[in-house]
Amino acid sequence: METPSEHYPKTNQPPFRHGSTGDFSASRERLSHSVFWSLLLTILVLAFGARMITLSSRSFWTDEGYSFWFASQTLHTLWTEVPLYETHPPFYYTLLKGWMALAGSSEVALRMPSVIASLATVVLLACSGKILRAGRLGDQAGVLAAFLYALNKGSIEYAQQARPYALETFAAAAMTLSSVALVLALQRCRKTSFWRDRSVRTSACFLALTGALTLWLHNTAMFVVFGVWSGLLMTVVLDSEKRAKRAAVIAVCGCAAFLLWTPYLPFLLYQSRNVASHFWLQLHWQELPGAWSLATGGKWAFAPMFLLALLGLGKIARHRFSLAVHLMCVLLVPFTVVVTISYLLRPIFMDRLFAWMGPQVVALTAVGVFVVLKRPASRIAAVVLIVVLSVAQVVKFYRHPSEDWRALVSTIAAGAMPGDIVIVDPNEAQPALDYYARNQAWFPPTLIVPAPFPALRMDRPYPAGNLGVPGPTDADRPLIGDACAAHRRVWLVRRGPELYDPDGVVRSEILRYKRPVRSFSADKGTTVELFE
Repeated sequence: METPSEHYPKTNQPPFRHGSTGDFSASRERLSHSVFWSLLLTILVLAFGARMITLSSRSFWTDEGYSFWFASQTLHTLWTEVPLYETHPPFYYTLLKGWMALAGSSEVALRMPSVIASLATVVLLACSGKILRAGRLGDQAGVLAAFLYALNKGSIEYAQQARPYALETFAAAAMTLSSVALVLALQRCRKTSFWRDRSVRTSACFLALTGALTLWLHNTAMFVVFGVWSGLLMTVVLDSEKRAKRAAVIAVCGCAAFLLWTPYLPFLLYQSRNVASHFWLQLHWQELPGAWSLATGGKWAFAPMFLLALLGLGKIARHRFSLAVHLMCVLLVPFTVVVTISYLLRPIFMDRLFAWMGPQVVALTAVGVFVVLKRPASRIAAVVLIVVLSVAQVVKFYRHPSEDWRALVSTIAAGAMPGDIVIVDPNEAQPALDYYARNQAWFPPTLIVPAPFPALRMDRPYPAGNLGVPGPTDADRPLIGDACAAHRRVWLVRRGPELYDPDGVVRSEILRYKRPVRSFSADKGTTVELFE
């Protein structure tokens, strides 16, 4: 009797197996087109609805104010001056600028590109089984991954932000999928020249393009790309056939992605040399699991999803060890590099840097459900458990207050009188405040201390490492004093005073002229005080 291993040569085996009698691609049977697309459409409707809840009711937070400010600049400024102090590449802000010209600048309009990118990631996950030609179980695992990601709290959270994380996640997921497709295509190819094989050429082109796109979307995306290419090189080391030729294909893809990214490289080098040595982050080891719980959609669903993802990865390793190692590199190398830099050089670790891992972890979870769990009842129980925990985490997110700049500005506008002035300390708060103040019928004049954003190359410290946000010093006291003397009441908006103004220069100078009569907080880092 012919065994599965005899039917498939070692270098032409399907990517995954299921038990001893079948595998993802041993049969040409797939989900019917009508069933597949009906399920995908239903999941998309669910995902869209989950991402629209609180999309308009949730206020912009500080970084979203930055996105609007950058996207409002001219293209010349955006591509020549902004990268000198903004650490992220200008590509996302350029896309947002074009989108604003079509859709306007409301909160919903500015956040819709992230919603679209998140929905595109759902579609990509659903189609991943078809792209990898993984048969019926591949289709089922892809649809399940799409369903779980539609309810993933991390995906919903960053789909509701006018920031590049949702688009970076889509690019990183497409890059990872292209890399897996390339590994499988190289292993299947029997031709003397890999470039003559259509699947190799297609996978290689998509890998180069998605790698470049990922690099252009975030300043830490280089670590993500490094993880993918590290995994690709490991497949060359572990697979014995045609190593030199496979390595050449991978190197060409990497060089193409790098060349497409090189226009940003001079700015990155400038930032590396000139960014302030003190950075506002402090890394505590208790924060490290946050990256993985974000990928699984929150700490409540972390345990079952992470366990199933490990089981799925283990099943892949039993059949294609090199592919499993590649996927491990994709997930572990960027995380390890960021943690190492944070401990040895400068803290840069934030859990949102790893939002891109969500699709990969969810996909491995789906593989674990359909390949490891053999009984339908076990699969249903696992999916129900994950869905219940995920939905509970999403509901908690909906109820969680964000930085409420909208309420802050509305409160000032409602209570302001002629002769008032708003003093903002530091200028980091200016973009978000200006975004909402522009919609008020009347808002008091504003004094930004020490200077309007971006305040470049001033002879003073830049406490947070942002080259456009200096901290106030005693040299600003005359400016503050003149404003207090010329206005009857002062509204003081402070953000992160323990970081930017630890000596309380601005507030202490106001107290020389006025007395506090009222205060409130927009969030844990931003406060408003009224003096008269």
